Amino acid sequence: MGARGPQKKPNKLKRLEGNPGRRPINDKAPEPTGRPIKPPYVKGYAGKVWKAIVASMPDGLYSTCDTSLLAAYCVAADLHRHSTMMVEKDGGVAFGDGGAPYQNPWVSILNRQAQLLATLGSRLGLDPAARTNLKAPEIPKESKFADLITMSGGKK
Repeated sequence: MGARGPQKKPNKLKRLEGNPGRRPINDKAPEPTGRPIKPPYVKGYAGKVWKAIVASMPDGLYSTCDTSLLAAYCVAADLHRHSTMMVEKDGGVAFGDGGAPYQNPWVSILNRQAQLLATLGSRLGLDPAARTNLKAPEIPKESKFADLITMSGGKK
């Protein structure tokens, strides 16, 4: 059985949020490197979703090992979009040979993809709650006296 409670956030995400829980951050945890590489099957609308996510999140948040998770999210978004269009076209209710109504199979696909998007989006920090909690690190302003400190000279 896994650990209880919400899934732990990556250290980089904790730092971006300002570590609101004030719990110690494990500085010895391995930090993934590289950038996510878009797989060749992520194309069309899924490719647009990939591009939008990578462009809108802070640099270095996602690494090469996040490629599969990002790709799964993008493909789910593409399938969600497609199933939405099919439900709009055919309606949510279909009728069998005897005239008995049943749920259009695209509705099930639509609902499943919505669940996947919510789950994967939360893990990737894409849901609205995660976005509002993100805080980019402040860039320290350079002091106007910085040059004075670096000057060499004086008595020895």
